[in-house]
Amino acid sequence: MFKKLLVEQKGQSLVLTAIFLAVLIGFAGLAIDGGRLYLAKSQLQKAVDAGVLAGADALLDNKKTSTVFDHSIAVGKAETIAINNYNNDNVSYIAKSELDSGKKVNYVQVNGEEDVTLLLMPVLGIKNTTVVSAVARVDIGEIVKANKGAIIPIGVNGNELCKKLKAGDLTFQLIEESGDADKGNFNFLDFSSLEPGSKPPQKEPVPVADSGDCGEEEEEDTSDGDKHNGGGKGSGKGGGNGGGNGGAAAVGDYIENGSPAPMEVGQLIETKTGVPIKSNTILPKIKAKIGTIVYIPIISEFGSGKSTVMILGFAAFEILSLSDDEKTINARFIEKIVPGEIGDVPIEYIPIVSKLIL
Repeated sequence: MFKKLLVEQKGQSLVLTAIFLAVLIGFAGLAIDGGRLYLAKSQLQKAVDAGVLAGADALLDNKKTSTVFDHSIAVGKAETIAINNYNNDNVSYIAKSELDSGKKVNYVQVNGEEDVTLLLMPVLGIKNTTVVSAVARVDIGEIVKANKGAIIPIGVNGNELCKKLKAGDLTFQLIEESGDADKGNFNFLDFSSLEPGSKPPQKEPVPVADSGDCGEEEEEDTSDGDKHNGGGKGSGKGGGNGGGNGGAAAVGDYIENGSPAPMEVGQLIETKTGVPIKSNTILPKIKAKIGTIVYIPIISEFGSGKSTVMILGFAAFEILSLSDDEKTINARFIEKIVPGEIGDVPIEYIPIVSKLIL
């Protein structure tokens, strides 16, 4: 009798069926409940992204007509837009906006959570609901450090930018006419000092005027012709030594490929003398930029000849056209983030931008 029980095979299919059923439920649970969790996470993330971007836009729009950031406006807008994008009885959002004293930037952040009910996984002993969360954050401030390759070697004077923006004028002439090039630099900058192994400029920049009211910059005493190593009137017509390594060819390369290293606010850089815009190594590179967006350093006042300027910030411009004589670049300022790091710049008129970091 006992030996017969050992060899009896009846009922084994029930055991195997139970095992395979449990495995089948597990795989089905992974597919169905896993899909539900993925969908909830995706919808929740899109909602918090939309909310935080809307909150940042509201904060910036309000700042244009106010002297301070009204964080309550950002919080209300962020939560409203997040809810409008995705909502049910199991979804909740928390928005906050404040000054991050550590990073010295204002920010808007939205956290979202959803209790997702599972359908099949509870059969295997897993709890009935799982919490899915998503977070998004936008930092708001000025670009304090621009990425390598982002910036081209054409400078925009800070006070000129300030006055035009306050007057509602977004159009700029990025390169001076040759006939007006008494300072011999044509607004070109010498990026050769950014190359690995190069020494940074040692001369002090022209003083920066009080920028809060877009004040007139201080006039520099240029009676000493050797003060800036050359150039008075005429040096912009090719009378200099090419202004550093590579001359016009190097400027053309930097216009095409951008800065050879990251650039940051407070950095000193020299102007590029004796390099006309109509050089055959520069003009084609500028023409190739027409219709595109370029990123340009905002700088302190140019001195005479080859001088040192300070980087005050960065801004985006759309290259519109060249003048009829091809000596001036016509451009338009646009509110677009410059690739780089956001921080606090102690200059009032530097463009404030927002950047999604989470």
